[in-house]
Amino acid sequence: MEYSILAIEVAARSEPGSNFAKKLREFITAQPRSQSPAHKQHLYHEAARFLGENFDRVHRACWDYFDDSDRAEKDFEMWCEGMTNAEGARNTPSNEPWMVPPSPLFLTFTMAFLLENGSPSDLDLRRSCDIPQARLWHRETVHRVIFNVQRIRFEHVVSDVLYMIPNDERFLLTAKDLDKDDFEYLRELA
Repeated sequence: MEYSILAIEVAARSEPGSNFAKKLREFITAQPRSQSPAHKQHLYHEAARFLGENFDRVHRACWDYFDDSDRAEKDFEMWCEGMTNAEGARNTPSNEPWMVPPSPLFLTFTMAFLLENGSPSDLDLRRSCDIPQARLWHRETVHRVIFNVQRIRFEHVVSDVLYMIPNDERFLLTAKDLDKDDFEYLRELA
């Protein structure tokens, strides 16, 4: 089987105790160990809809679509590793009392899909992700890519991953954290 990949990660403003972070975490924790394609499709479509409705919080983003099978498999593994490695995670809480005035705080939210290359969902994404280079990192482009997650049919998804950094809101990321090499792939949006 040949594969394609769609992956998107956003860095979005959040605050300790925010409903925004709580809802994103619910999408992750609501996944039982075994799910039907219909259940997964509903979950991801709702997550994409929620992100789209709260897109004003998005500060930076990265997205990929590739229909080269070897690259798709390797990139999907890379996106999955982001869920388990400590890269980018803070070692100390971000809401230290000495941070006055408080710095804006962020979380990252990632969705990645390994798709059957040439399937109807893949062909639809291929068309919608055909973006001129100069427009790749525009807000409306990233918003459109998130919206298009709602068009994926999960009978065409071979594997998927969904995660958020940090898991503990005491360790939300600061603007300085996002400027580190660990997050250089996240682009500021025009």
